[in-house]
Amino acid sequence: ELNIINRELTPLAASFSSTLGEVARMTRSLLIVALALGTTVTGLLCIRVTHARVSERNVKERGLARLTELYAALSRTSQLISRVSDRDHLFDELCRICVGTRGLSLAAVGLLERNTSRIKFVASHGADHRHFRSLETAATPGTSSQFDAAHLALREGRAQVLNGEQLSGSRFRASASFPLRCQDQVVGVLCVFSREKQFFQNDIIDLMEQLAMEASFALESLQREADRRYQAAILADQNRILNLVASGADLPVILTTLAQFVESQSDGGFCSLVALDQQESHDALGVAPSLPEGFERAVVGASQEQGSEPCAEAIRSRAPIVVQDLAGYPLNAPLRDFVSQAG
Repeated sequence: ELNIINRELTPLAASFSSTLGEVARMTRSLLIVALALGTTVTGLLCIRVTHARVSERNVKERGLARLTELYAALSRTSQLISRVSDRDHLFDELCRICVGTRGLSLAAVGLLERNTSRIKFVASHGADHRHFRSLETAATPGTSSQFDAAHLALREGRAQVLNGEQLSGSRFRASASFPLRCQDQVVGVLCVFSREKQFFQNDIIDLMEQLAMEASFALESLQREADRRYQAAILADQNRILNLVASGADLPVILTTLAQFVESQSDGGFCSLVALDQQESHDALGVAPSLPEGFERAVVGASQEQGSEPCAEAIRSRAPIVVQDLAGYPLNAPLRDFVSQAG
C-alpha cells in the first residue's frame, strides 16, 4: 500500500516542485525587473531634481549677478552728477551704463516735444535702433504698446513694465519705461529693453527706479547750474548797460546794447528801438541790430501824428501794442516794403 501511495504521490510531488520552481523563477525575474525599473525611475527623478536645483541655482546666480551689475550701474550714475556738463552727455552716459548691465540690450532717453504728444529720443545705446524710429513716428497714444508705456510713464510719473510678450517689430521680449524728473515735473523717460522673458522682476525694477532717480537728481543739478549762469548773464548785461549810461555813451550805442540784451533773452526774437526827436513830432532814431538794413530808413522821419506803425501807436497811446500778424496791419509804404523784404 505504501508503494502504491508512493507511486501516486511522486508525480504530484514532482509537479508541485516544478510549479514552485517556475513561480520562484518568475518572482525573481519580476523582482529584478521591478528593481531595474525602480532604479531607473529613481535615477531619473534624481537627475530631474538635480537639474531643477542647478537651474534654480543658476537663475539665482544670474539674478545676483544682474543685481550686482545694477548696483554698480547705480554707483556710476551717482558719479555722473559730479562730472557731466550738459544734458546730452548725461543722457548718453546713462544709456551706456544701462546697456552695460547683463540682460539689457537697448536703452534710450526720450523727451516729450512741446505742444505735441510725440516723443523724441535724444540718446540711445545698444542693438536695434530702428525700434526707436518706429516709436518716434507714433504721434498719438494707442499706436503701439511700447509707445503707450512710455507715454504713461511721462503722463502718470511712474514706471511702466511690459514682461513676457513679443514687442512688435523687434526681438525684445520685455521692456520698461521710467520717468525722469526735473523741478518737480516729468520731463523725459528712460526706456530699457531685454530679450529675456520676465526680465523685469521687482528687485530689478526697484534698482532701475533708483537709477532713474539719480539721473533726475543730475538733471536738477544741471538745471540749477544753467539757471545760475542765466541769472549771472542777465546781471552782467544789465551792468554793462548801466555802465554805458553812467559813462555818458552815445544814445545809439546804449540802445543797440539794450536791443542785443533783449534779443539774447527772448528765445530767438528780434528787437528794435525807436526814439522821437526833441519836439516829439517825428521818429529821429531807429535801432535794430539783428534786422536787415533798411529799418532805420523805413522808420526815421515818419511823422508821429501820421505814423501808422506799431511803435508810433504805442508812443501815442502810451500802452503796449501787440500785433500777431503784420500782414494785416496798416503799415506805411516804406515799412510795409521793409517787412515784406525782411520776411
